[in-house]
Formats: sequence, structure tokens, C-alpha cells
Amino acid sequence: MRLKFLFVLFATLLIIQLVPSGARASTAKYSYIGNNFTTIEFTPGIFTADDRVTASFTVDCTTAHAAGDCRNLPYRNYYSTGAVQPDSVDFSAGPARLPTADGSVDVNRFSFSTDSNGQIIDWDMDLTWLDADGFINVDTDNFLDSAAALGGGAVVRGRPGTWNAAIRTKSPRSIPTTPLAVLVS
Repeated sequence: MRLKFLFVLFATLLIIQLVPSGARASTAKYSYIGNNFTTIEFTPGIFTADDRVTASFTVDCTTAHAAGDCRNLPYRNYYSTGAVQPDSVDFSAGPARLPTADGSVDVNRFSFSTDSNGQIIDWDMDLTWLDADGFINVDTDNFLDSAAALGGGAVVRGRPGTWNAAIRTKSPRSIPTTPLAVLVS
């Protein structure tokens, strides 16, 4: 009877280790390159028509979705859920850069959804900071990219930029030999 119990226990542990986990624990690093600004506003010379919004951030797919997968994410604010790694956020346009050099930023909106390949297809992200030097803003969504800093502003409407994703999936877990060795001996 004891031998049968050990055999069943051994077989169960082996099956648990060999069956792949349903979760695809991974991270996705997203980067965005907007189109050049078409409208320069307020103080001249702060922004130019060569400036554009660029952005990057990393998502912990396990936090974003129970399956640990960044594919087919519904439209949601993933910054407020903790899925976006705060220290990975980098948004800029001309002289506007957020977070600031000391890490300061207010995240007003950080919503997006992804398709079956994990690519961002719908988004609205708005970051700001107000300090002694003035107001800084970098904003991007499906229709408009804009920025403001040092009394200047710039916009491009109706020409969304391009998102790219680099998704890293953790390798499958290996079979531990320690618990199995204890059962066999």
C-alpha cells in the first residue's frame, strides 16, 4: 500500500512538472514614434516641425492579464493597475521630457488595448508636470499627438504614429530533480 501511494505521488508530481503552465509570464516593451508636428503654437522656437512625440514603457503581462499574456488586452488604464512599470516610462517631444530628470510626473491617462499579436491598437496617454520652470505635457492618442513646455506647444492631428512591441516570454519551467530524488530514495 505504501509503495502504491509513493508511486501515485511520484506520478502526480511528474505530471504537474511536465504539463505546461497556462500562464505565459512575460513582459512587453512598447515604443512609439509619432509623426512630425504640423502646428507650432505659442512661444516660437520652443518646438519645431522636426519635433515629434516618442514614448516607451514596459508592461508586466502577468499583472496586465491573468494568463500572463499581453495579447488581446482590453482597453484599460494599465498604469493605474500596476502593469506598467513606472521606472520604464519615457515620453518626450522636443524640449518636453517626462518623467523629468528627477523622476517627477503626473500620469493623467495611460489607457490602451492590444491586438492578437500584442501590438497597441487603441490608446490615450497623457503625462504632465508643473514645477517652477512651468508646465510640461506630452500627450498621444489615436487622433492627436501634442506637447507643451517652456511656453511653447505643438500638435499633429489625424496622423497617429507607430507602436512597436518587443514581447519577452519566460522560458518554460524545468523539472526539479530534488523532490523527485527524495521520493525515489
